[in-house]
Amino acid sequence: MEPVYANNVCQGGYWACPLGYTGGGGSVNGTVRVPDQIVVQSDVQQTLACSGNPLLRKITYAITDPNGNQIIAPVAVREQLTNKTVNSCGGGDQTTETCTVVSGGFTDNLGAGCVVSGHSTPCGFTIDNQQWQWCNPNGSTPSIGTPGALSVHTNAVSVGGNLIGFQPGYKPPK
Repeated sequence: MEPVYANNVCQGGYWACPLGYTGGGGSVNGTVRVPDQIVVQSDVQQTLACSGNPLLRKITYAITDPNGNQIIAPVAVREQLTNKTVNSCGGGDQTTETCTVVSGGFTDNLGAGCVVSGHSTPCGFTIDNQQWQWCNPNGSTPSIGTPGALSVHTNAVSVGGNLIGFQPGYKPPK
């Protein structure tokens, strides 16, 4: 079945359409650019000026097609988390486990947050596995990158065992 296009946008408002579709928006020379991989653009850490002085790690990812070209048109992605523990700092957690439309890429902000009165430091949470997925308009959610286990605490943020930050160009396994 061919996709329905309106104003050069694939049905559902996405520029990137399901595998095998050609034509319409988000295409190069008539071939639709399908999200395939996330690639680190930057990975920085900062200390927040609030109770507990927690670390915040900000990893910015580009979304690329199978040829490694960045897709700058709107694409829907979601975060899939496995076995997340409760934040022992007392604050809430924010995740994007529902499909969210981004353009060109996104920044993953990883931090335990400010420490709530009565909680001791270091504190935080762990996740056995973090995976980023493309929300394909056909309903499937293929992986575009799996950074791995997260250990997010006020004094250190580990992503897939990496504490110091990924180099630009790093591609998490799918």
